[in-house]
Amino acid sequence: MRESQALKDKIDRDEQKQRDEIAAHFTVAERLMRRVQVTRFRTIFEDDLGEFPVETRQMTSGERFRAVQLTQKLAESGENVERYAEAVKGFKELAAELCVTPGMAEYLGSDDVSDDVVIAIIRNTLQGSMRLVGEALTSFRKE
Repeated sequence: MRESQALKDKIDRDEQKQRDEIAAHFTVAERLMRRVQVTRFRTIFEDDLGEFPVETRQMTSGERFRAVQLTQKLAESGENVERYAEAVKGFKELAAELCVTPGMAEYLGSDDVSDDVVIAIIRNTLQGSMRLVGEALTSFRKE
C-alpha cells in the first residue's frame, strides 16, 4: 500500500513538473487564450438511442458579442426568410468554430445540420461563457 502511494506521489510530482515547464514557455496572453481553449461546455442531445454530448470551448468576448447579435437577428427575423437564413448561417459558422467534438465542425457548418442543433449549441455555450464571466468578476485573486 505504501509503495502504491509513493508511486502515485511520484507521478503527481512529475506531472506538476511538466505543467510548470510548459507554463514557463507561455506569455500571459497565451495563458489566457489557452484558458479559453481548455474550458469546455457540453450540450446534451437525445435521440432514440439515448443521450449524447456535443462539446464546445469557451467563447471569447468577440464570439459572445456575435452570438448575442445572431440571437437578436433571429428573434427579429419574424417571417423574413432572408434574415432568418442569415442568422442561421451565422450560428452555423460560430458553432463550427467553437465545437471541439471530433468531426463535428464540418457537419455543423453544413446544410445537413438542423437549425435547432446549432442554435442550442450556441445558446448553451453562450450561457456557460457568461456564467464564467460572472464568476470571474467575483472570484479573481488580487495580489
